[in-house]
Amino acid sequence: MSKVATAVKESEIHEDREIQVKPAMVQIDTEGFVSRQIVVHMPAGAVADDLRDPAIWKLVQGNRQAALRKLDHLLIFGADESWYCTAIVSVAKADSAKLVIGKVSGFQSASEGLFNDGTYRVAFEGIGYVVERIRDGARMGHAHSSEALAVDAIRRLHPQVVS
Repeated sequence: MSKVATAVKESEIHEDREIQVKPAMVQIDTEGFVSRQIVVHMPAGAVADDLRDPAIWKLVQGNRQAALRKLDHLLIFGADESWYCTAIVSVAKADSAKLVIGKVSGFQSASEGLFNDGTYRVAFEGIGYVVERIRDGARMGHAHSSEALAVDAIRRLHPQVVS
């Protein structure tokens, strides 16, 4: 197979990736009489261009508490908060939602400059700070609400001398 054909096949593979926003990543900030203000953290690997696909909201639209409604105002962040955008829901169906996407901008990544002791590191994962083992990338426990709590969890992972 030629290099061009290989490149085309690889690009087709990346286009077929399935991005789905989970209801847990949708947080209703305020609710008014006509619209709501909603904050959304996209899943890892998602880019702003994925917002053009109405099908990424299928899981959200299937959840009664998180489902988007027409005229909802969204503030959407990338998984590592390296980008954000504003959007308004123009069409909301039972299995999809179409957005009018406003400004897409860069944002300082929440993962920059986080604690790392050589064995474990703190990483930002959309809804909180998690501890990852550097060697294999394994997640060590649940998400924490602050970096300080994640650093404390790292301290507890290291063996302690008992006298």
